[in-house]
Amino acid sequence: MRADRLLQILLTLQHMQKITAKQLAEQLEVSERTVHRDMEALSAMGIPVIADRGTGGGWSLLAGYRSALTGMNRGDIEALLLPQLTAGGHHPDWTAAFARASGKLLAALPPDWRRQAEEVRRRIHIDGAGWHSDGREGEETSTVLPTLQEALWAGRKLAFTYLRDQSAAELTVSPYGLVNKRTVWYLVAMPEQPGCAALYADLARTYRVSRIRTARMLDEPAEELDGPFDLAAHWSASVTKFKEQLPVYRAVILANQEDLTQLKNTRYLHLEQIEQTLQGPVRIHARFDTLESAVSIVLGFAGQVTVLEPAELRTGVHDAACSICQAHDS
Repeated sequence: MRADRLLQILLTLQHMQKITAKQLAEQLEVSERTVHRDMEALSAMGIPVIADRGTGGGWSLLAGYRSALTGMNRGDIEALLLPQLTAGGHHPDWTAAFARASGKLLAALPPDWRRQAEEVRRRIHIDGAGWHSDGREGEETSTVLPTLQEALWAGRKLAFTYLRDQSAAELTVSPYGLVNKRTVWYLVAMPEQPGCAALYADLARTYRVSRIRTARMLDEPAEELDGPFDLAAHWSASVTKFKEQLPVYRAVILANQEDLTQLKNTRYLHLEQIEQTLQGPVRIHARFDTLESAVSIVLGFAGQVTVLEPAELRTGVHDAACSICQAHDS
């Protein structure tokens, strides 16, 4: 992960007077070209990396910068602690890499800055798992994410337009955290609760950032919860509840061994049990979302998949196939 590499480079340069790009590349297991790009990134962040050309040359930090490293401002901390979608959104090992990188950064900070960095970590949660088993998530972008972050750090309320079910709602919330799940950002916040004497964590709601429009930070301070808020625990409970509420449609199908890989990579289809055989078709206990989804997926395999049960799915596939034949009957 790039954030992890940047921190490794900083720590290496702190402990060595000079090191070549080749040595760094071997240490980090990347190309020398990647090392040069990382050095450019560090320089762009205001870190004084120096390149000495020629024999005996290499990379080093400006003399005395070791003490300056522990004097980074909040923007520097956020630049290294906040995940970048292009770096972490596609890799299943991002959570572990992020933890290693942020741990190294925290160890290098003085107590005052460490407290602020912990606040950043407390309000950002990285969930490396995708929603779908095949890992294919659509890219999502949003222009409002900086505004949400600003309100989060400032402890202010947010007002925004939220798109839901083809309609738009005007909401005012108190932000408590941001969650990145692969390529998707979510805002965890408390909607206004008129008349509530106390606010509790289980009243917080989750909003998909890509559905938020025209967000603005208000002058009003965010509502405080009655007790500490654990963003990671709240997200885990929300994901569990969401999955429990998803529709489930189970069926038993028959498929050839050579089609198993394609079946495993099919969205909205989960193979719960595969009865392996030495030869011939395999019997599979499969889970779909709905009857309609199951019919569509089975038809997509053009006869390579046979439905054994339930009977209504067999009938649905048969009727849909007949309709297709009639529509194309010349």
